Amino acid sequence: MQQFPISDETVANLSLLTCEMRLSDEQKELHELTLPFELKIPYFTPKSAVKRKCWIQTDIDLPYKLDPRDMDFIEVNEHPILPYVNKIVTEELGFVKTNREEVIHYPQFQPKWVIDQKVLNHPLYPMLSSRQVPVAHEIEYFPPEEFKNKYREIEFIYDMKEDSMDFYVELQFVIPKESGGYFKRAALSESDRDEQIHKLSFTKAELENPENIKTKLMALLENTEVPKELRV
Repeated sequence: MQQFPISDETVANLSLLTCEMRLSDEQKELHELTLPFELKIPYFTPKSAVKRKCWIQTDIDLPYKLDPRDMDFIEVNEHPILPYVNKIVTEELGFVKTNREEVIHYPQFQPKWVIDQKVLNHPLYPMLSSRQVPVAHEIEYFPPEEFKNKYREIEFIYDMKEDSMDFYVELQFVIPKESGGYFKRAALSESDRDEQIHKLSFTKAELENPENIKTKLMALLENTEVPKELRV
C-alpha cells in the first residue's frame, strides 16, 4: 500500500500489489499459524515521502476478530537508475533539476473500462494500463541553456524492468507571447497543446554506457519540432 496525493487537498491509500493466501481446513483449526510469504515491491513505486507513506497491510478474514488489519510501515528508496540518469543529465548535459516531483494517478487508464479513444491513444496508456494502480512519477527539470528558448520544462517518467527501461520524456514547449493574448496562451496550455510525450527505450547493456542515454536524449531535443500552434 502507498499514499498518493490525488488532488491538492486529498491523499488516497492505494494498493500497489496484492497477495492472497487461502487456508486449508486443517490450518483453520490451528490457534497459531505462521505463513511465510514474499512480496516484490513494484519498480514504479516512488520513494517514500511525507505524503507517500508506504506499508505492508495484512487483512485477515477471521470470525469474531475485532480488528483484522495489521499495518507495517516500510521505507522505499528510489530505484538506482534515477540518480544515475540524474547525474548524467545535470553534470554532463546541463539540465537543472527542480525541487518539484509529482506522482499523478490516472484512474481512467484502468483497462477494464476504458472506451475513451483519447485515453487509448495517450502515450502513457500502454505503460499505465499494465499496472495494478496507474500512477506516473514525474521528475521535473529545466532544459539545458541551448534549449531554453524552445522548452519551458522537461519531465522524466521511468518504466523500469528487469532487463530494460522505457524512458518517457515530456517536453513542455515555451508559449511565445506573439502567439496571442493572455487568454489564448492560457487556452493553449490548458489544452496541453504545448506538451508532447516521447518514449526512449534502453536495454540493460545500453544503460551501462552513459553515452547512449546522452545521444538519444539530445537527438530528441534537437529533432523535435515545435507544434504549429506555437510557431511565430
